Amino acid sequence: MKFNEIPKFIVNLEIRPDRLTYVKQEMDYIGWDYEIFKGIYTGCQKGISMSTLEILDIAKNNNYKRVMVIEDDIRFMPYAKYFLEKIENQIQDIEFGVFNLSPTLDRPINKSQKYNLLLDMTDLPPKKDYQRDIYGANMIIYDESIYDILYDIKEHPRPYYHPIDEFTFLYVLNKHQSYCPILPIAPQAKGFSNIGNVEYSTFYMQTYNWNQYSPYKIPTEWMSEEKNQEIKKGKTHLIFDI
Repeated sequence: MKFNEIPKFIVNLEIRPDRLTYVKQEMDYIGWDYEIFKGIYTGCQKGISMSTLEILDIAKNNNYKRVMVIEDDIRFMPYAKYFLEKIENQIQDIEFGVFNLSPTLDRPINKSQKYNLLLDMTDLPPKKDYQRDIYGANMIIYDESIYDILYDIKEHPRPYYHPIDEFTFLYVLNKHQSYCPILPIAPQAKGFSNIGNVEYSTFYMQTYNWNQYSPYKIPTEWMSEEKNQEIKKGKTHLIFDI
């Protein structure tokens, strides 16, 4: 699987040029080509769901076998380039419904029995009553095999009742083999969100949750968004082996 060969769409609201500036810097860092998709603004999670479906329309019309949808507040981890290349070299052909590069883990997850660099988002271990599921739609590859299933969010159980990530967990992951890397590639940056008009510290939440539920832990020094930006800019060194 070659990540740079998958068509990519960055969802950006026109009212957030600040996010567009930052995400362009992130994409320059990783070296991927992409298109900007003008996000649909609803003031709630429905907007990202509607935007995702319109991107799937584009993918279907262009016969894209897979498509990557990226939210405009991602921040690549400093090991992302190395790790993505390692995945590409070790995994030539892989079938999946969803490949989530940076999910929010709210429950335990196991390593894939087939791929040593991936976690299995389909065959999940039991969870406690207080634990939830797997969320996050900040960087996802959708395979054509599940395009039509996602359109059901318009109707099931009522139009856009579930956010796209919750719908994906409930109606895709358990039926269509899906994966994520053993370490997150690009968590969401902390900052103001137009969904609910509140300030989120999502980067910390996603990395903290990862260490709670994944068998692979993120080193403590990489759980700081500021520290990771310093590493990427060459202000400090990265020691990484996997």
